[in-house]
Amino acid sequence: MKTFFFILLAAVSSSSVWACGTMQAQIIAKISDVSYHNEDYCDFAVRASDIIQFNPSTLCPLDIDEVRNVRALCRSYEVGGFLSGVIYRDGQIPDPTIYLE
Repeated sequence: MKTFFFILLAAVSSSSVWACGTMQAQIIAKISDVSYHNEDYCDFAVRASDIIQFNPSTLCPLDIDEVRNVRALCRSYEVGGFLSGVIYRDGQIPDPTIYLE
């Protein structure tokens, strides 16, 4: 019985590593600056001191220290406003860009 338990635990642990293709967190933060990425998307700067709420995913957590800029639709947000929602980045590629869903 113990052997079965350890095999099951190893299988679950190894499958969770593959499941983390996307790192996620919920965020509410004040926008401190904006730069235009293209005509639809902007990069919004977020200071650590302006993060009001940050809830990393239980399975694939995004680290709060990674959040400096968040890419989102330009028309939805402005400097001094609040960014609110689920943010994510692809954990499989070295691109550090974080997006708002």
